[in-house]
Amino acid sequence: MTPPRRHDQGALHWLVVFVVFGLTGALTVQLSGLLLRQLLGLEGSFWGGPWSYRLVYLLLIPPCYSALLATIGALLGKGPYFRARVVRMWRRLLPRWVADRVFGLAVDAPAPPAPGESMAAATSSESAANS
Repeated sequence: MTPPRRHDQGALHWLVVFVVFGLTGALTVQLSGLLLRQLLGLEGSFWGGPWSYRLVYLLLIPPCYSALLATIGALLGKGPYFRARVVRMWRRLLPRWVADRVFGLAVDAPAPPAPGESMAAATSSESAANS
């Protein structure tokens, strides 16, 4: 069975997707600040410094965001969709050899197509890359 095309998914799907992204962004900022202050004992702000706070803050955001995105997405019934989004994000951030080792070649769900790319083109390019 082929996955539904982007325009075939209903309004409820996209409403859940927008809610998950909104919650994830807001909670990531709050969680990162809490981890910096409570767990690591760093005081400051991103704009006001110190540089150690800024550096650790930037290093904390991607893993916190990924974990929250996959968790909140799964809790709201869109686990495979958001797991694919997380894998796709990390494959873009990490060097190819690292991403291949971490995620392997098989993913539970196909990654969502890039903007302007059809689902058929995305799956055919992925299958060609995995061969």
